[in-house]
Amino acid sequence: AARNARVVRLLPASHLRAVGPPWSRTLNRHTVLIVDDNQDNRDIFATTLKSRGYAVRLAKNGAEGVRMACEELPAAILMDIHMPVMNGIEATVALKAQPALAGVPVLAVSAYDVHEPELRQAGFCTFLPKPVAPAFLAHAVRVCIETAAKGASWIRVGPMEASP
Repeated sequence: AARNARVVRLLPASHLRAVGPPWSRTLNRHTVLIVDDNQDNRDIFATTLKSRGYAVRLAKNGAEGVRMACEELPAAILMDIHMPVMNGIEATVALKAQPALAGVPVLAVSAYDVHEPELRQAGFCTFLPKPVAPAFLAHAVRVCIETAAKGASWIRVGPMEASP
C-alpha cells in the first residue's frame, strides 16, 4: 500500500510571484502553460492559443510543469496525462497543494480513456480527448478560466456559441 502512496512536496513561497489572481489579467495577457511530452502537441496547442491572444509557456513533463507553474502563475494549464518523469495526475495533485495555484484551472488532455472521478479527485477542471479541434481547445480554455474564477471545480465545456 505504501508503494502506491502519493507524495506531495510543497514548494517554498519564494518560488511564487505575488501578481494577484491569474484570472484577473486581461485576455491578451493570459498565460497558458502547456504540459505535454509530445512536441507536435505542444506546437499545435501553442499555435492555437497564441492566435487567440494567449501567451504560452511549454513544459515537457509533469515535474517541469509544476516548476514552471510555480514561477509563472498561469491563468490555465493544459496537462497531458501520460508523460515521463511525473505524469499529469501526479503533477496536478502537486499543483493543487500549492495555495497560489489551487484556483488555477487544469485541463486534462489525453488520447487515452481516463475516468472522470480520478481526474476530479486529482483536481482537474475538465477533460479534453485528443485529438481536440483547435477552435474547441481555445473555447475550453476560455470557459475554464472564466468558470474557475467563479469557484467551479468540475466544468462541463459545452458547444461553442455561434459568432454573431
